[in-house]
Amino acid sequence: MKRFLLLLLAAVLGPLARADWADQFSYRIYSTAEGLCDDYVLSTYKDRTGYLWVSTSDGLDRFDGNRFIHFNSHASDPALRIENDFVYQVAEDGSGNIWVTSNSGLCRISVSKGSITYSKDLWTESDLLSQPSIGIQADGDRLLWILHRDGIVSVRLDENGGVLHAEKYASKSKTLRFLSLSDQDVWVGGFDGIECFRKKTHGEADRVSDGTFPELAGIRDVSTVMVSRNLRKR
Repeated sequence: MKRFLLLLLAAVLGPLARADWADQFSYRIYSTAEGLCDDYVLSTYKDRTGYLWVSTSDGLDRFDGNRFIHFNSHASDPALRIENDFVYQVAEDGSGNIWVTSNSGLCRISVSKGSITYSKDLWTESDLLSQPSIGIQADGDRLLWILHRDGIVSVRLDENGGVLHAEKYASKSKTLRFLSLSDQDVWVGGFDGIECFRKKTHGEADRVSDGTFPELAGIRDVSTVMVSRNLRKR
């Protein structure tokens, strides 16, 4: 059974290159036995207030360091009832809302109001936000990038976290599995390799041509990338 390791920083007493660097950390294992809603963890996110959000295959947990609060599709409390239990990733906007991606699309948790807005009510102009969503990144206070298996969606927000507009940009791949941001680009990839979308104004983007980054040609089956903020523009 897969278990969730939460590493707690104890002290930094010297460079990590030292052979005894592991002695500078303490750790504790959290699983369903300690209150986690599922042992299969897909991602974690720490919000601005210090809560740790844990996305699992059987719900979403909010951890305050002492106990887990469960969000799932069968919660009796509407403030804890999300659309789908298979949660991939969450992100926070400038208003402190937590945005959740799942197989039912996107939903918004308003922690301050104690309410949840489902995908069908976020933006009624199309079902774009109700499609399965497997990743999310906040880009400043009022822009979200959502990952679908076959492309990315930009979501522009108002000052309260309401959706102003959503636009999808198709990928050449149907098997995307990661999303990463740099200052000027949105990077995605998966089984078919890596793609780059160049950001424009108002949350728009253009797919960068295949020949722009020749050193990436031939790369396949990518799980994730970390993009340097200093990556030069081409």
